[in-house]
Amino acid sequence: MSETDSCKDETDSRKPFVINYLGRMTCINCNSNRIQPIFLIIREGVYHGEEGHGITYSHVVIVKCESCGCGQIEEMEHDCFDWEDNWDEYDWYHITKEDIVLLSQEIERCKEPLNERCKCEIHLQLRKAIARIPRLAWKAVMGERERVHNIVVLKNEKIVFEVVKKENAKKN
Repeated sequence: MSETDSCKDETDSRKPFVINYLGRMTCINCNSNRIQPIFLIIREGVYHGEEGHGITYSHVVIVKCESCGCGQIEEMEHDCFDWEDNWDEYDWYHITKEDIVLLSQEIERCKEPLNERCKCEIHLQLRKAIARIPRLAWKAVMGERERVHNIVVLKNEKIVFEVVKKENAKKN
């Protein structure tokens, strides 16, 4: 099976991922609104408000800023089990300009970067890399529903994301 064939999924009737699904419409680094989704790692469920939406929806997407060249990963989880209180929780991971260049070179190998059902090698690598990021417990009861982290992209034979402490993070 070729990489192109591994991206095909005739059974998915959901709308394609659009920028309006993002929880953050500006760049973490420069606050520009000139951002664009470049790679959809994971998407589960149907977006809230669209036909076919169940109780939950989630996505993990890499976004690039056209103004400063940096990027960010948005991880979003939505739950509307209560129907009166929608819970949207976000984690954003800032990616430096140098690291987004490295990621972009890898992403170019995928024929359908915004198809989360793609089974190409780069999709598989990025799913594993995002799954390895340590998760902190949410404090939604205390009002915390959005967090920003800094990460570095390490590439030897595989891509790995590593969260860095704020004092060790470099900007741009």
